[in-house]
Amino acid sequence: ADGTENKGKLGANAILGVSMAVARAAANGLRMPLYRYLGGIHASALPIPMMNILNGGKHADNTVDLQEFMIMPYGACCFAERLRMCAEVYHTLKKLLKEEGYSTGVGDEGGFAPDLKDSEAVLEFLVRAMEKSGLKPGTDMKIAIDAASSELYDEASGMYLFPGESRMAGKEIRRSAREMVDYYRRLVDAFPICSIEDGLQEEDWEGWKMLTGELGSRIQLIGGYSQIQINPIHSFNLQILQYFLNIGVIASDNGRLVLKRQKPFPGRLYGVRVLVYANQLTAAQTLTHLIGMSAAAQGAVHIQTSRLDIQTSHCLI
Repeated sequence: ADGTENKGKLGANAILGVSMAVARAAANGLRMPLYRYLGGIHASALPIPMMNILNGGKHADNTVDLQEFMIMPYGACCFAERLRMCAEVYHTLKKLLKEEGYSTGVGDEGGFAPDLKDSEAVLEFLVRAMEKSGLKPGTDMKIAIDAASSELYDEASGMYLFPGESRMAGKEIRRSAREMVDYYRRLVDAFPICSIEDGLQEEDWEGWKMLTGELGSRIQLIGGYSQIQINPIHSFNLQILQYFLNIGVIASDNGRLVLKRQKPFPGRLYGVRVLVYANQLTAAQTLTHLIGMSAAAQGAVHIQTSRLDIQTSHCLI
């Protein structure tokens, strides 16, 4: 009904509300749970959660330049246990920050937003929180980063500017695409990082090619929404895309509840896997069913959520 690629006529928020209502009505009409209606008979496996735990960039008024730092529990038997691990680390991190005099206020996505000198300081806190929670970093729990590098990119110079780090260092910090790749490699070498989203500006294709060549075999490299427009998406684009990243994003808040639920995500044919993203715009009850079907219906490997709140807690029910 909208007829536009960016949902500019009716708006994504309005379309999403209708989409969720129609999906639930259809499930009720067939007298089946929503997750079963969405995912079919194989909807049984839950993806690994990526819980937002510390914010920076545009999501927080602090000195951390990268936008989101998330924790991913691997060493657990089930989703409920993984959720418990995330909750413990979240509250342990809060205690550590408070003990050292840092703010425990939260950013837009619910993660803590202290003024720290650089990304290394953030990652050190996350590792300490894991260890103090009795977990082994890199085995029981790993770290994911959403860098939101397009927000750092300066078109005039073609460089990535780090205003928070510059402020803390007392000098301007800017990095080229090559330097960004080296920067990420150093972080991956030093910390249990398994995933980087939006590591470079969305149209910096030469930079993405370098990043994938450098780290693509070691960690997940997730492309942003505008890079991998799954509505619609063409096989030709995916064949090219596989050389620049290895994870695609399906967002439940981009105007439709689930994209073409009757067909697997086509990127899987070219080695591009799936991450399902759901934030506060997705009703808690719908999110519960959405993550229940995502692994089977779309081949999702992870579910990205905001901080520990009603949406994530509701997944235990």
